[in-house]
Amino acid sequence: MKKLKSLAILAIFFIAMFVVPGAYANPINVNNWVKVYDVPNQGNTSGGEFALKSSSTQNGTYTYQFNTFCLETDEYLNYGEALKVSNISKTAWLGGSNTNAGDPLDKRTAYLFYHFIIRDLDTLTSGAYSETGDAGANALQKAIWYIEQESGGANNYLVTLANGASQANLDYAYNRVSVLNLVHADGSNAQDLLTIVPEPATMLLLGLGLFGIGIASRRKKL
Repeated sequence: MKKLKSLAILAIFFIAMFVVPGAYANPINVNNWVKVYDVPNQGNTSGGEFALKSSSTQNGTYTYQFNTFCLETDEYLNYGEALKVSNISKTAWLGGSNTNAGDPLDKRTAYLFYHFIIRDLDTLTSGAYSETGDAGANALQKAIWYIEQESGGANNYLVTLANGASQANLDYAYNRVSVLNLVHADGSNAQDLLTIVPEPATMLLLGLGLFGIGIASRRKKL
C-alpha cells in the first residue's frame, strides 16, 4: 500500500511538473526577454503567426514557448531581435492604429487566442479553420485586427465565432490571456503580442505534486 501511495505521488508530481505546464502554462515574466520568428507557411500577412522564444537574460539561451499573434498594425519588431518584457497587462500600450491612448484587450480576441492555444478552432468552426497553411493563420490575425479595430482587419468567420461566444466563455478566456508589452533594447516601444497565462488546474497539480514530495520526504525521515 505504501508503495502504491508513493507511486501515485510521483505520478501527480510528474503531471504537474512536465505535462500540464507544457500545454498551457506561461513561463514568461516581466523583465524577461523574448525573440520572435516567422513560422513558414503559417501566415503571410504583415503580422503573425509568430514562434516565440524566451530567456531570463538578454544574452541567454532562448527557449521556444508557443506561437502567437500581434495586436497592432503600426508598431513593429524584427525577427530574432531581443525584446524586453516591460509589462504583462490587459492593454496594448500605444493602442495601435486606432488610438495612441492605450487599447484594452477585447475579450473576443482573448477567446480566439485561447482556443488557438488549445487547438480546437478547427472543431469550433466545423473545419473552416486549419492549423496548417497560411489561410488559418491569416484569418486569425485579420480577425484579431478587426476586433481590435486595427487597419487590415477582416470581419470573417472567426469574428463571427467570437461574437457568438457566451459571456462565461469570453470571461474564462480573458482570464487566461494577457498582453506582452514589449520594448526594444533602447527602451522604445515594440509590437505587443498575445500570451497565455497558467491554468488554475496547472497550479493545483503543481501544488499537489510538491505537497506529495513533501509528505514522501517526511515519511522517509521518520
